[in-house]
Amino acid sequence: MSLRQLSSRIELSFWHIVIGLLSESHSLQQLIRWFYLDFLPATTNIYQQFDSQRVIRWAAIGLGLGFVVGFLISLF
Repeated sequence: MSLRQLSSRIELSFWHIVIGLLSESHSLQQLIRWFYLDFLPATTNIYQQFDSQRVIRWAAIGLGLGFVVGFLISLF
């Protein structure tokens, strides 16, 4: 199996799982909605004041997501 086939299989598997979870999990839908509504005001007004709490929160989310993805990759 080539690297291109492997990456395509991983991507298709990822989207299959994510679409299934988003279709059936009400709590995941609410979590995605909360993230979206938290991020939306920052995109609508570019010149808003710097919000350090929001920056720290998003940095923590990115760090946690990076650890989870790294852990999942190490399992495969």
